[in-house]
Amino acid sequence: MDKDRIKELFRPTGVVWGRMEADPALCDGCGLCAKICPRKLWEIRDDELAHFNPERGCTSCHNCTVVCESKAITAAQRYHVADGFFRTETPLPLAQMPAEPRNAEGGPDQFNEVERVVLERRSVRNFKTDPVPETLIRRVLEAGRFAPSGVNCQPWRFMVIIDRAMLDEFAKAIRDEMKKLQAAYRNDQALPMLAQMVESGSGPGPGLFDPRFVGTISNVVEGFLPVFLGAPALILILVDERAPSGLFTNAGIAGQNMCLVANSLGLGACWSGLSYFINLIPELKNRIKLEHPWKVGFGMAIGCPAFQQNGMVPRDKRPVAWFRPGKIQPSEE
Repeated sequence: MDKDRIKELFRPTGVVWGRMEADPALCDGCGLCAKICPRKLWEIRDDELAHFNPERGCTSCHNCTVVCESKAITAAQRYHVADGFFRTETPLPLAQMPAEPRNAEGGPDQFNEVERVVLERRSVRNFKTDPVPETLIRRVLEAGRFAPSGVNCQPWRFMVIIDRAMLDEFAKAIRDEMKKLQAAYRNDQALPMLAQMVESGSGPGPGLFDPRFVGTISNVVEGFLPVFLGAPALILILVDERAPSGLFTNAGIAGQNMCLVANSLGLGACWSGLSYFINLIPELKNRIKLEHPWKVGFGMAIGCPAFQQNGMVPRDKRPVAWFRPGKIQPSEE
C-alpha cells in the first residue's frame, strides 16, 4: 500500500462531524440526551439547559432526538466525509423518516405490528442493573436458534454471560486491547505495518479505521463508553468458520431475530461488535473454551431499558433502481 493510500486510510481528510442543536425555548433540562448519547456530547449546564459539545465527534445517530420529549433537539449537520477512502455518498437527500405506508391498491394504510417493531426498535445503551430473568433470555435464544440460514447450515452457537464479575473482567481485557490498537493507530511509524495487515487480510479490515469507529475506540479507552454498556447480560454469538454459506450473514440474521424478540419482551438490546476482540485475547478464549472452528462473531448486550429509548428516526435515503417490465433502462427513485 503506497503512502497516499495509507494517508487516506489512517489520516483521512474531509471528515465533517454531525452537529445537533437544542432550542432553549423548548428544552426542559431533563438530561436524557446526556444519558443516551454514546459519545457524551450533551451536558446540562448551570442554566439547566442541554448544551451540545462536538468534541468527540457526532455520528448523526439521532439517539438524542428520540428521547427528547419536548422536541427541542434537531440535526443541524449530518456526518459525512467529502473525499478519500471513507468518502460518503454526498450530497445525499436529507435523511428522511419512513415513507407513509400504502396498501396494494396504492391507498393510505397503517403500519402493521411487525413494521412498527422494525421501524421503532433502537439500540439500547442504558440499562437497569436488574438481572434479566433467565426465562426471557431463553426465549431470545430460541428466536436465534430458529433463524433461517443458507442450506440450513445453522452456523452458530450461543453463550450467555450473566455474571457481573466476568463481564467486568472481559470488558477490562477488551479495553486494554483497544488501548494497544489506539496507540498503534496514533503512531505514524506503525501505520505501514497496519496497512500491510489490512491489505493482506491477516488483521482487521479497513472498516476498523473508519473515523467513526476510531472515535468509538477513543471513547472506550477514555471511559466514556463501557465495552458492554453496563448491561446485566451478554449473549455471545459464536460462528462456525467451516460454514458453507454466508457465515456472518447467517449469524446476523439470527442476531436480528434475537434483537427483535428481546424488544418484544420489554427488554433492550444492542449489538456489541467489540465482543469480536475476544478472539484476539488468548486469556479470554481460554476462559470460555473457544476452539476452532468456532470464534466470536458478535455479542448482544441485553437488559431492561433504564428509560424509553425506542422511536422512529430519519435514515439516509439512497436511490433505488427499479427494473420494470418493458423498460430497457432502470428508473431511480
